[in-house]
Amino acid sequence: MRRAAVRPASTKSGDPVDPRIVPFFGEYYLVKPHKRHLVQGLIYPVPDPRYPFLDIHLTKRVDGAVMVGPNAFLSMGRESYARRAFSLRDGSASVSFPGFWRFAGRNMRVALRESRTVLSTSAFIAEARKYVPDLGVDDVVRGPRGVRAQAMDSRGGLIDDFVITGSDRLLHVRNAPSPEPPHRWPLPSTSSRRHCSVPIWPDCKQRPQRRARPAACQSKTSPPRARRNGLTPRTASSSPHTIKAPEPT
Repeated sequence: MRRAAVRPASTKSGDPVDPRIVPFFGEYYLVKPHKRHLVQGLIYPVPDPRYPFLDIHLTKRVDGAVMVGPNAFLSMGRESYARRAFSLRDGSASVSFPGFWRFAGRNMRVALRESRTVLSTSAFIAEARKYVPDLGVDDVVRGPRGVRAQAMDSRGGLIDDFVITGSDRLLHVRNAPSPEPPHRWPLPSTSSRRHCSVPIWPDCKQRPQRRARPAACQSKTSPPRARRNGLTPRTASSSPHTIKAPEPT
């Protein structure tokens, strides 16, 4: 039972175990108002292809607030949005997955760097000072925390594309990264054509028709909708916005 509990639910219908979802959390800091002028846009580092996650960056939001982060480290729960929250089931599922240790072994250097940013605010802000040297530890406050559902295979590789599996009447979306807007619309129709024998709208050629009303409910002299609801339809003469011209004297 314990082994079955950590397997994806789609395996019950014959799907393979891979990929697994391994949660990673990311922490943010917020720049205090007196130092927000240091960031006037988006400051992002150039991605390093040797490492899977982007370094700490600075983002100016539409409300004027400036966010610093996130870092990336293994989360002990898929919904552990609080710093001390953890799930024994989720944590054991991640550390018992061989793919995670293969991934960690190939990225030991970045794992040590991210662990320092988790344990020390000074180490966290030191990464941001590479781009904004005037930013100090006293210029930030702790912000929100997010959890990323990262798909990973047994070899320790990160899955960054859609993984959609299934059979004639089952459709499993195993991984759904954030797509660009032009890619969102074809996804439902492509998935339904590939894995489902029953068409899924809008893959159908026409919109499904409404079910016809029974003959007993149809009437040639059907009253207006407002009268059926117990309301009296407003006419032009009864409208409070109608201005009546004065009669000649």
